[in-house]
Amino acid sequence: MNKNNPNSRANVEWVPLEEVLPNPLNPRKNDAIRTEEMQSIIKKRGWEEPLTVYKKSKMYVVLAGHRRLYAARQAKVKHLPVFVVDAPQTHQEEIERIASLQSGRVDWTPFEWAKFTYERWIAWGQPELRSFAKEINLSHYSVKNYIKVLNNFPIYEIEAGLKNGALNLSGLEALYDWIQSLKKHHPD
Repeated sequence: MNKNNPNSRANVEWVPLEEVLPNPLNPRKNDAIRTEEMQSIIKKRGWEEPLTVYKKSKMYVVLAGHRRLYAARQAKVKHLPVFVVDAPQTHQEEIERIASLQSGRVDWTPFEWAKFTYERWIAWGQPELRSFAKEINLSHYSVKNYIKVLNNFPIYEIEAGLKNGALNLSGLEALYDWIQSLKKHHPD
């Protein structure tokens, strides 16, 4: 994608970097992954794909392209290409659009998938797990465990424990099961 040829892609605008905001609902917490590689590609070949954004007031909010935005900031790029789409109408729609746009392009961590699944389950009114799992095309086992962990442990503690390596999701699942067994056999 060439900035000198603004017609190189329909519906793409070149906007100042400072007008583009990362989406606070993005489940990915580390946008620095492979940033040096992305910066190198941007510098050598230019932009191969615009960020997908929606307009909010005078700013652009990212739906897809958080890592590219991070790389652009690190590379001190002044303008970047954005593909502007209609703004989501609800909080849940925004979460689902972020996931939809990212799911085919990036590998989420187990925690990112767990958090996304949990937030979707809450937003859908906490439906029965088997039908919910089928609807979102995940295994019942995965959905059950994601919800079990995120429904019973504070998310900020999980994130902190995952970050420092003290926790993992399967360990939390086992801990929850052990606590339930302990309550059943030793209610005192």
